[in-house]
This record gives sequence, C-alpha cells and structure tokens, in this order.
Amino acid sequence: MYEVQVSPADGRDLLVATSAGLLRSTDGGLTLQPATGLPSGSVSSVAFDPTEARTIYAVLFGGTPRGVYRSPTAARASRG
Repeated sequence: MYEVQVSPADGRDLLVATSAGLLRSTDGGLTLQPATGLPSGSVSSVAFDPTEARTIYAVLFGGTPRGVYRSPTAARASRG
C-alpha cells in the first residue's frame, strides 16, 4: 500500500494506491474492491479533486501505459 485518500465529500469513500492497482471502499474501509476503468499496473499515488469529489487522479508507474490518469466519474478513467 502506497497511499490512502479519503473523499472530501464522504468520509466513507476511500481510495487506496497499491502495487496491485487502485482499490476503492465505499464503506469506510470495511471492504475494498478494485477500481474500474484504469489500465492494470501499480498505482503510486491517488487523489480526489478537492472541488469535485467524483473526479479522481491516479499515477500508474507499473504496467503499460504509465502516466497520470483522470477519472471524472471515479469509475472510468482517461489518460490526462
């Protein structure tokens, strides 16, 4: 686990950056599920947009393609 972020809009909504990819919890961390919409690979950093909590950013460094990804729906991602 590299990083954990809590949504500014809902304290039960968590994102976890791991070597296995991006994980998400909507129940305060009781359960974690793989986030959808990102290429497979290690995620080193993740953040919620402070003004629009549905938008997230993730940095992929393992796998292909590497880069910074933005997801305006927190479920689908586009390379940014």
